[in-house]
Amino acid sequence: TTLTGQRIALMIDPTQDTTDRYGRTLAGVLLSDGTNYAVETARRGHGRAYICGNKPSKWANEIAAAEDQARRQGEGLWGAPCYGRTESEKLDK
Repeated sequence: TTLTGQRIALMIDPTQDTTDRYGRTLAGVLLSDGTNYAVETARRGHGRAYICGNKPSKWANEIAAAEDQARRQGEGLWGAPCYGRTESEKLDK
């Protein structure tokens, strides 16, 4: 799902910091229909659940459940050719 041309809302999670160490805003992205973009991205297998600093966001359980669903259904990165292998590899120059 691309966000180009869509109206979105940024929602601050009161359990988290509002900016990261580089001054970037930390917020959830909600689509105009109320869909949480992180949950939808994980559900399609286009992203992974991630908890930063052992401090889960208020959406962590939803995102993890969506990732589990994508994994079971072989969606996105959980299907061919990755099958969940997303580790970085050092390239020879």
